[in-house]
Amino acid sequence: MRAIKLVTNTIDIPFEDEKGKVLFTLHFDRTDENKKRLMKSFEELDKKMKTLTAKKEDEITLDEGVAFLKETTDELLGEGSFEKMYEVNPSFDIVAKYLYQIMIGIKEEFEEEDLKAVESKYLG
Repeated sequence: MRAIKLVTNTIDIPFEDEKGKVLFTLHFDRTDENKKRLMKSFEELDKKMKTLTAKKEDEITLDEGVAFLKETTDELLGEGSFEKMYEVNPSFDIVAKYLYQIMIGIKEEFEEEDLKAVESKYLG
C-alpha cells in the first residue's frame, strides 16, 4: 500500500512589502474548531459593525474598535497576530482591511477545497 501523504493543517498568510519581500507570515490553523470560529467571527464582526455604525460618530472610540479588532485577530490567527500587522501599518482602518481580506481568503480556500472534493468524487 502507498503511504498516505499528510495534508498540512495550516493556511499560511504571508505579508510582503512593495518589493515582494516577505516581512512575516501569519498562520490559520485549519481545525474544525477554528473553522467554526471563523464563521462565528464573520457574524460577530457584522454585529459589531452594526453596533458601531448605529452610534453617533462622536460616541465611537478608536480604542473600542482596536480592542475588538485585536481580540478577533488574535483569536483567529494566534496571539500576537494583531501586533504584527499593526506594527507595519499602525492604522485601525488598514488592519481591519487586512483581517477582512484574510477572512475572505480563508473562506474561499475552504470553498475551493470543497469544490475539488466534489469534482474528484463525481468527475474524477
